[in-house]
Amino acid sequence: MLVWLALCVAVLGASPVWAAHGYALWGDLKYPAGFTHFDYVNAQAPKGGELRLVSNLRVSTFDKYNPFTIKGNAPAYLAGLMFDSLLIGSLDETGSGYGLLADQVEVAPDGLSATFHLRQEARFHDGLPVLAADVKYSYDMLMGPYTSPAYKTALEDVAGLDVLDPRTLRFRFKKPNRELPLTVGALPVFSRQWGVEGGTKKTVNPSPLTRS
Repeated sequence: MLVWLALCVAVLGASPVWAAHGYALWGDLKYPAGFTHFDYVNAQAPKGGELRLVSNLRVSTFDKYNPFTIKGNAPAYLAGLMFDSLLIGSLDETGSGYGLLADQVEVAPDGLSATFHLRQEARFHDGLPVLAADVKYSYDMLMGPYTSPAYKTALEDVAGLDVLDPRTLRFRFKKPNRELPLTVGALPVFSRQWGVEGGTKKTVNPSPLTRS
């Protein structure tokens, strides 16, 4: 009897991994699994047309198309318009992220890791599937020597990223921080094929005019 009670305590006391279609920093998620659109979105809005954005940056021009390198100025909003992330925030919530490229996020009970599973239908513009190796490649490039130090600052408490299977990856954290799943979930994801020319892989070039 005592052995059975001890086993029950051990099982119930070990909190299960928190898994869902999104992650909420405070409280519960507003939108349920499988929701089709945010409340502020017109799902019947007409497609097409022209979108003009006014830059809120101090610079009004650009001299490169790579928004991640240190030198030069990229067009305003380029990264947000051209690259998707694992999670996407909601404009009518604070501290919440819903699966975009990922369809599930799992945060370990000790807060020292976050595991993401990628959607089967996630594709790049060329039709190639978005895989965990692409997320790993993106993370390694953003932590490299030629990218903006802002990424290294934001990811200071990230110990690393492990590819668990073709569509599953896990970020490891140096210490518990409830914001870190949202931080890593917001990182831009780009294809491993980006920068391949003639079958040869190019690294992120520090030149302001680079497109690699």
